[in-house]
Amino acid sequence: MLRSRNTNIVAKNTGAAAGKNAAVDPPAKRNVANNQIVLEKRGAPEHGSGEPQPKRAVLHEIHEGIDGILIDSQKRTETKRTRRSNSSKDSSQTFTDSDSDIQVLDVTLPKRVDPCPEFDFDQQCAREHDEHAVPEFAADIFEYSRSREKNFMVGNYIKRLKHYTPQIRARVVDWMVRMQESFELNHETLYLSVKLWDLYMAQTSEVNLTDVSGQLIASVCIFVASKFDERSPPLIDDFLYICQDRFEREAFITCEMKLLDVIGFDLGCPLSYVYLRRLARVTSTGMGTLTLSRYILETSLCYYEFVGVRESLLASGAFYLALKMENESAQWTPILHKYSGYSLAEIEPFVDELNLMLHRIRNHIDDEAKTVQSKYSHEVFHSVALIPLLPCNFQSPPRNNKKTSIKH
Repeated sequence: MLRSRNTNIVAKNTGAAAGKNAAVDPPAKRNVANNQIVLEKRGAPEHGSGEPQPKRAVLHEIHEGIDGILIDSQKRTETKRTRRSNSSKDSSQTFTDSDSDIQVLDVTLPKRVDPCPEFDFDQQCAREHDEHAVPEFAADIFEYSRSREKNFMVGNYIKRLKHYTPQIRARVVDWMVRMQESFELNHETLYLSVKLWDLYMAQTSEVNLTDVSGQLIASVCIFVASKFDERSPPLIDDFLYICQDRFEREAFITCEMKLLDVIGFDLGCPLSYVYLRRLARVTSTGMGTLTLSRYILETSLCYYEFVGVRESLLASGAFYLALKMENESAQWTPILHKYSGYSLAEIEPFVDELNLMLHRIRNHIDDEAKTVQSKYSHEVFHSVALIPLLPCNFQSPPRNNKKTSIKH
């Protein structure tokens, strides 16, 4: 219940004796101090204690019950914790929690050998006072994000869905790309939308996909991702208008509720696009190379073959392929190894797969990613879709509805 801070301020001349002794709540105290209002000195409470009596006894009892309890989110090797002191007494007082029922979540990540210890991009940002780069936490943030990738892995779910093929999924993603351009959404919103689609399809027991139901689910995925990533997400009426009222508002809201329930309301999916920007930033890569790698990565969204690949690994492969397309002598440097977490041997198979994907699109073998191809052929995106490709080292097996060229 909202209330004004001025409500509980007791005026100096209220005329009532109770008003002189009434307790002023903390917000009112701050308001009095800020406005330099001097109140009369309050007398001691009737109970004789030096403390003002609480207005709500129940809340006071709860506060007294939990006072002094410390919830520690960090892993400790010892069995003692430092206890915060609410008084001026010794602040080093400790207590033993061996008999406590509190379970500390262990999020310790495995230590890796630093392949490039002489270079630290985050410390460089700290020296330059780049607060937007959060240099104190950036490395831990990306390490934690990589540790969460396993929670959002999607297997080969297409084999148990009737009338659902990689080509149908490619058309859905292609439509999502068009919607991203129409609504002028962030790239993160597009990647999250596709991820939500795959997570929903992988965890839903029965999905009867038609043109209408597929467009409804895709619209809901974009809508939920927009509310998570956009400052001004599109409205439900916008989707109804673009889809020409093929479904009702109630059906849209019901589908949104079901989607959130299926994915467990966990929208913090690690996205390959975020890893890609990190690699470009630490290597001071130009906009042309970054746009080319974005084109490769966005094209891979349309291919079911890459659904089961880790987001960080896919981003590393797309970035290295972009470097090679602009300069065939480009190397996978220790800096890239350090900030991607992958060696050259780990990403090379996916670089070949991505290169083959571009060849199939350029030679019109596949119909996927038509919108992506047209989008990145424009001069706004440096016409990166027209850059000559690297020679293809191998041929992929024929595509079908059950198998993929990359094992999950």
